[in-house]
Amino acid sequence: MTQIQPNRVFLVGAQHETTNEVVALLEGLPYDVLTARNSFELPAERALLNGSCVIVNTIDDGADSTNPFSNVACLVGEAAIVFLVGREDVRLAVDVVKQGASDVIVWPKDRASLARVLSDALKAQQERVPDDEPAFKRLVMDRLTTREREVLVLLVKGNSNKQIGVELRISERTVEVHRANIMRKLNVGSFAALIRLALESGTGK
Repeated sequence: MTQIQPNRVFLVGAQHETTNEVVALLEGLPYDVLTARNSFELPAERALLNGSCVIVNTIDDGADSTNPFSNVACLVGEAAIVFLVGREDVRLAVDVVKQGASDVIVWPKDRASLARVLSDALKAQQERVPDDEPAFKRLVMDRLTTREREVLVLLVKGNSNKQIGVELRISERTVEVHRANIMRKLNVGSFAALIRLALESGTGK
């Protein structure tokens, strides 16, 4: 029987100051926190990772800047993978979610926000989507207007709000409003969750 570690969090990038700040924020939360300098120091026995969360620090120089997902791709399906970034990067977020990441955290975060991200990531990992879910998720997408679907398709392709505004000939502020309405209608709490839902419904493929 596979051992589940639902309250275990691995922080990859133990030598970095940002990781130490994350550890400090996690103190007092119901997680068993372990650190690793890189993905090669994660447990070789994959059962120890099953149901856990792996936070990958891409802010400092320890991550592969060209493809930060490459070193942890083998964990997809076993652990929830969350990326820590220094600024919002739509293309990076879309790329890592397409490869299987659970979420992307723009640092800094407060303790409550970090706890919510980890809770959502672990819950999603433990309740993985069945193969027959895309049909249901396409119905969910029917809640969106034509313009909102156009915005979502461009988001899935990795476009920024500014690029979407140019493409659709609307202001950047209008794109922001559409994006907020999309997240509200689809009941998602993060950009990564939005992209994942869109991909699972077949939007933008």
